[in-house]
Amino acid sequence: MPFAISTNEISKTFNDKYILRDLNLTVEKGTITAIVGPNGAGKSTLFNILAGIIRQDKGQIVMEGFNRFTFSYVFQNYRESLLPWKSNLENISFPLKIQGVSRKERNAKAYALLQNHNLESLANGYPYELSGGQQQILALLRALITNPTILLLDEPFSALDYENTLRMRNILQEYYLSSKATIFIITHDIEEAVYLASK
Repeated sequence: MPFAISTNEISKTFNDKYILRDLNLTVEKGTITAIVGPNGAGKSTLFNILAGIIRQDKGQIVMEGFNRFTFSYVFQNYRESLLPWKSNLENISFPLKIQGVSRKERNAKAYALLQNHNLESLANGYPYELSGGQQQILALLRALITNPTILLLDEPFSALDYENTLRMRNILQEYYLSSKATIFIITHDIEEAVYLASK
């Protein structure tokens, strides 16, 4: 099967300590792949390197057919990625604004996304009015609005209660089945990895 993400001998140090060392990794295209590991193992560092937020010290990364407009990343610190001065609807539609989509079209698409998941009541509020779990849902919906072909999820359900965790897992699986996107997940939850991932 062709790959979507490949790393070759990736290394990264902080304060002369190796966080990642000679990492070789291949993520197959159109799969859901999960990494499970303890805190401090370098999982988020790997995702930040893949997203271009930090640079590796050595090694190469290849993302086949990479397009910055169809690449999404839900951060572990999702609260800091939300824009508090924008409404929830504007937060979800913001990636479309970057792409130059008209306000009418992007707001309609964001509202439809909220409606599809019975969350339209949140549209006119602001992130600071939401619970941590609702903020995490907002961040996930914002990641999905561009119909990404590559989606990185760093602990995407950590702030959700059990019912909303199941709900969002189902949303993610529905998206995967309809899009066949490559989804790469970090989790501490082995059951979650087994439930969602094929590898």
